[in-house]
Amino acid sequence: MTAPRPPHILCVSIPRAGHHYLVSLLRGVVDGCWYCEYYTPVDCCRSVPCTRGQGSRLVLQKNHDFELDVPVDLPDVTYVIQYRDPVMAVLSDREYLARLEGRERADDLEEFPVWLGKKGAHFVRFWEKWLASPNPQRPVIEYGQLLQSPAESVMRVLEAVEIPVDSRRLADVSAEVSAFVADFPVPAETMRFERRSLEHSRYFDRELIAVYASILRDAIPGLRLAGELPKVETEPHLTLLVFKAALATARGAHGEAADHLRKACEIGPGNPFAWYELSLALMRAGDMSGAIEAAEAAARLRPTHAVLLRHVSDLFSLRSGSDLDRAIAVARDLLRVRPSDPGPLTHLASMLVRKRELTEAGQTAVRAMAGGSGDPHVWRECSEILTACHDYQGALDAINEALLRLPSNAEFHHHRGNVLAKMGRRQDAAEAHARAVELAPHQIHWRRALARELASLGRADEASAVPTGTDKRS
Repeated sequence: MTAPRPPHILCVSIPRAGHHYLVSLLRGVVDGCWYCEYYTPVDCCRSVPCTRGQGSRLVLQKNHDFELDVPVDLPDVTYVIQYRDPVMAVLSDREYLARLEGRERADDLEEFPVWLGKKGAHFVRFWEKWLASPNPQRPVIEYGQLLQSPAESVMRVLEAVEIPVDSRRLADVSAEVSAFVADFPVPAETMRFERRSLEHSRYFDRELIAVYASILRDAIPGLRLAGELPKVETEPHLTLLVFKAALATARGAHGEAADHLRKACEIGPGNPFAWYELSLALMRAGDMSGAIEAAEAAARLRPTHAVLLRHVSDLFSLRSGSDLDRAIAVARDLLRVRPSDPGPLTHLASMLVRKRELTEAGQTAVRAMAGGSGDPHVWRECSEILTACHDYQGALDAINEALLRLPSNAEFHHHRGNVLAKMGRRQDAAEAHARAVELAPHQIHWRRALARELASLGRADEASAVPTGTDKRS
């Protein structure tokens, strides 16, 4: 008899809206919680709702709905929506970015107004999807409310899944948890919680934040915002144009987005990130020449910026002939900026494979792996490169490293089977393909690979038993 599925809470939250604080409270009062952080665990099932946690009393799953593609009506799921005043949210987000990537990244005064425009567009879309139409079956937890009345917020969530809670225990947990920062990743040292104000943020630029706040007030009538920021004119402002372009992109109106971004570049011709966004919009609109021109304008303004250099190289690499040579040249420039970064190394190696410069491609892939990357996808990409270079043992070692980090990735097992087949290790190849099919039985091409290996081993009956017909999902 199958055990009943535990209650599943999907916490959909704007970043920096108190998600980990709420989770700390819930885990403190409900024994047997399964928590799915979703974004960073290496061997996550990447499913919504989470497929794990059987035998738990409660499953909690995190999701920021960055792409706004999370279904709103999943069966047997209780949604909890968390949001925060969007002004305070972006300031907190920027401070968190400084902690994760360093102040040089977060203090970039040219990138900040572009970033704000994109953040504003996402908040408006998040609001329209999750908050504009109240749903009594969907608890909404506002950050300020959570800080002021944590016990009440927890009670609302647990009532939605019909889990009783001891009020005295809840009071004790609230007192204990509320004193410290509940953050992810966990801070290196225990950090005392301190309620923030606008003026306390390193990133509070009164003039720019007033523009951001005014954009949101115009987009969401009645929206309450922190502080006493004045309503200001936003037309024409670079942040507003980026905001409009982001909304147009979300609708698939890439030409319209490019028009807004051209105006942004006219207003801020020295802003490399406006040119970068224009390049992306033109690429989506199918104007590759315009996209390259805008990307090169961005790179001229910031000739050592890794993201901008990589984008130029990517655009050239989409073409062949002399453009591929230019892509490789830019990739070499990028490596002078980031000599040990596995991303630029694998990027260069993959283009060298296309040029059939296999010796250097293999050496570059080995350099990428030598950095000890914890990203399994880097090892997977290097395995592909080494396979193209006919270094099958190196390719096998690389995919084995990837699988150590992500053992349940079906595609990794399939690729491993292909490498083993090239090495003539048919039995091992069949076992690898069988594991891939076990993990992803709907993949028709992988079933065919399994059948092929079984047939090569003389196991015709087993091969014929593998379904290899048409599959709509393949």
